[in-house]
Amino acid sequence: MDKGEALVAEAFPLLNRLVRRDRKFDTEYFNSLITAQQFRYPYAEIDRLFEIPGSLLDWGCGRGHLSYYLLTRGYRVSSFSIQPRPVLFDALTQDMASRHEFLSGSEDEPTALPYPDDRFDGVISCGVLEHVRESGGTEAGSLAEIRRILKPGGYFLCSAFPNRFSVQQIAATLIFGLKYRKIPYTVKYHKYRYSRQDVFTLARAAGLEMVGCRYYGMLPRNSFAMLPPRVRNSSRVSWLYNRIDMLLELGAPVFCTSHLFVLRRPA
Repeated sequence: MDKGEALVAEAFPLLNRLVRRDRKFDTEYFNSLITAQQFRYPYAEIDRLFEIPGSLLDWGCGRGHLSYYLLTRGYRVSSFSIQPRPVLFDALTQDMASRHEFLSGSEDEPTALPYPDDRFDGVISCGVLEHVRESGGTEAGSLAEIRRILKPGGYFLCSAFPNRFSVQQIAATLIFGLKYRKIPYTVKYHKYRYSRQDVFTLARAAGLEMVGCRYYGMLPRNSFAMLPPRVRNSSRVSWLYNRIDMLLELGAPVFCTSHLFVLRRPA
């Protein structure tokens, strides 16, 4: 078990118990250990890049699972979203709540972030940057704002950024594209996907240094929530599934589902 897998395995029981205790806390990704292991690469990068108790922004926090994880690790976390405050934050301990803030954005200003210059050691995006055009923003505008609020030398970690040549995404577009073509937001597939060159172009335009970029994830994950608990939460099954996925990533990286990249604001 590598570092990322171990971090997910450590975080999974608590989040899974919350999901089972009350469905309002459902983060969808923590109904299954196999599903949750899709975060093994970003978790490993977070551990590598950011010292505890650094100040981190969970940009576009969704249902709150990443913020919750960061708080369990001891970071100071600001969660930002144009959606309502996640109910998962009702389950924060007193200590976690003392290191946490939630701020709402405005759909009328989809790019603006309500933070001062040089505010954060790191900004983390998990499946967010590809959606900004759906709400009237631009990737370039969002990256410029992220650069502004990062401290000099701070990092932007972006994961689950959809790959233009992803086998899964191409198949989903063919299956669902006609049905959902007139809906401006993502339903069954990503409306916008990116090549590796696109990632480098966005980084240069924002004045951010590329620290690392990789493809990852070939096999589907979310559907495992439907399997019996003894299968979907088995550490052995999860380990084996990860190894198959890793072999496929090595064999045909350009067809993986996502990009993970790290950008740095120059000091």
